Amino acid sequence: MPTMTESAEGGFTLIELMVVLLIMGILMAIAIPTFLGVTGNARDKGAQSDLTNATLAAVAYYTNHDNYTNLAASELAGINPSLRYGAGDTSAKASVSEVGFWSTKDSTALVSWSAAGICWYATDNEGSNPAFGAPTGHSYAMTEESSANCAKPDFPYVAGRPANYAMGTWYSEWPAAPAGK
Repeated sequence: MPTMTESAEGGFTLIELMVVLLIMGILMAIAIPTFLGVTGNARDKGAQSDLTNATLAAVAYYTNHDNYTNLAASELAGINPSLRYGAGDTSAKASVSEVGFWSTKDSTALVSWSAAGICWYATDNEGSNPAFGAPTGHSYAMTEESSANCAKPDFPYVAGRPANYAMGTWYSEWPAAPAGK
C-alpha cells in the first residue's frame, strides 16, 4: 500500500497542457508566414534563373548567326536543352522551366511565369534600334499579371494596358518582387 509521499504526481495537469499548446501556437504563428515568404521568393528566383539561362542561349545564337531573325525554339533547345521554349506567350499553367520569346533582327525578349504569380522578362538588344522598349544590352523587368499569360513586353507603359501592369521600367539587374510575393 502506497504511503502518502509515494502517491505523488503521475501526469500533466490541464493547465500545463494548455500552456504547451499556447507556446506551440505562438511559434507556428511566427514560423508559417516566414516559410511562405521564403517559398515565394524561391519561386521568383527559379523563373529568373530560367530567363538568365535562356538569355545566355539566345546570346550564343546571336553570336553564331549575327542576328535573331530566324531564332526558333529548336535552336534554343539545341543550345540549352534543360528548358522548354515556346514562341510567344507563356501560360501561367505551363510547367516549370518554360520560357516564351519574341525576336526582331537585333533584339529578343524572353518571358517566364513564376509560381508566385509574377511575369519576369529579360531582353537582349544588340542593334542600334532597341526593341521591346528596353535599352541596348541586357535588361530585366517584371509585372504582376492577372491573366493566364505573360504578354509580349512593350514597355514603357502603353495606353490600354491593364492596371496591374505597374512595371514600366527596364533594369540592368533583376528588380525586386512586389511586397508580399
